[in-house]
Amino acid sequence: MTYFSGPQAVHDAAEGANYQINVLPLTEATENVLGAGLFARLSPGGYLVQIG
Repeated sequence: MTYFSGPQAVHDAAEGANYQINVLPLTEATENVLGAGLFARLSPGGYLVQIG
């Protein structure tokens, strides 16, 4: 199992992923985390599941 932490963790975890599940609350620190930069790291046809 791989764990990620720190400000870049969400983007690092997305690298090549088929699915990214977001459970982050919307705060000043998490605003704009989801965007083109994150989606470009997902595998082609990857999915984002938004529950945060």
